[in-house]
Amino acid sequence: MAETDISQKWIQEGYKLFAITGPNDFKVEKLATQIGMNKSGFYHYFVDRDTFYSELMKYHDQMGIKFAQELSKLKNFMPDYPKLLVSFQTGLHVQMQLRKNNTIPLFREYFFKVKKRNYQYQIPLWAKFIQISDMNLAAELFEIAVDLMVIRLESDKITYDYLVGLFNGIKQTFDKLKLKK
Repeated sequence: MAETDISQKWIQEGYKLFAITGPNDFKVEKLATQIGMNKSGFYHYFVDRDTFYSELMKYHDQMGIKFAQELSKLKNFMPDYPKLLVSFQTGLHVQMQLRKNNTIPLFREYFFKVKKRNYQYQIPLWAKFIQISDMNLAAELFEIAVDLMVIRLESDKITYDYLVGLFNGIKQTFDKLKLKK
């Protein structure tokens, strides 16, 4: 196996582990065990955790580009967006970890980079779904929806049905608010 293949294996499996644990519970030993390597191999390829996290964020950005490309093809928020989220659930969890740990400058940078790229596609779809024309208000309401999703979502709950229920519930609440005007 080529050296770049091995370092890529560390990154890909580290991405999955980071999605679950975040930076606070991320253990090099656990990652090494998962990929069947020695812990020393991690330090051979990445020198330290900060270097690894930098490479991990570049990988997250690549995954974010792929997500945005798929997102740009969507015609409707429902049922397309929940399906897309399920297919990119590891990236979704990494993005949630970055949001939770945004006091770390590297994580904050990549969180906002990925978020900004996605919002150009998400907000118009969301606005159409909740039937409002004000894009600024749609963005604010989408932030609330994402906050609810982050609070409520666990790895075993990222299913299409769960996401559809969550987004439809939020839409129903918005619809009730519109009726109260």
